[in-house]
Amino acid sequence: MKIALVGYGKMGKAIEKVALEENIEIVAYLTAKERSHSEQIDKADVCVDFSDPKGVLNHVEIFSKMKKNIVIGTTGWEEDLKQVKTLVKKQKVGLLYAPNFSFGMYLFQKLAKMGACIGKKLGFKCALLEMHHQEKKDAPSGSAKKLLSLLSPFYDEKIDIASIRSGAIQGVHQVILNQEDDMIEMTHRIANRAVFARGALAAAQWLIGKVGFFTFEDFIEEISCDFLERSQL
Repeated sequence: MKIALVGYGKMGKAIEKVALEENIEIVAYLTAKERSHSEQIDKADVCVDFSDPKGVLNHVEIFSKMKKNIVIGTTGWEEDLKQVKTLVKKQKVGLLYAPNFSFGMYLFQKLAKMGACIGKKLGFKCALLEMHHQEKKDAPSGSAKKLLSLLSPFYDEKIDIASIRSGAIQGVHQVILNQEDDMIEMTHRIANRAVFARGALAAAQWLIGKVGFFTFEDFIEEISCDFLERSQL
């Protein structure tokens, strides 16, 4: 697989490191200071965007016109989601967006949703806590917003989210279910950014040749079904 890497911050460097380990070729780099020529981008199978939220819509406009499929890990641009979906449909390309590319987060969301569903019936209240490094721009995080969207349908009252930005915390998300006599704390934490890089590159490989708007869940659920069918579970 050949990719064009959009953004060369901490996540961009993590993508580069994992790509080298997995023999994935980066044919173009696009940063605020350096813009690769279109002929370099044209060599890419997929464009992988971990850049600035203000540039996402512009990037999608450029790459979709070039008929390039796109993976977006940047968060904080969701107000442009409708326009992005329109571009994807118009240009007939594939785009996969996820606020979190951790396989563990996907499983955590499933467990949290089950816990909220049962917990509500047993009288448990729900709250969310998320912690990230001090340089993260958006708060709450995209992953916390996704958790909120999954859990809110089970509760009539508002679910509170607490956000902490401190030091070099890589990413911690916690779902707290509590009532008068006991409390359940479900926590997902990552060790480093490599987990996001591996998930994003796996999703990029899956996206090759596809048309439409996809999520990380679409990718995982397809490969999970394939695994279950092969294993006869």
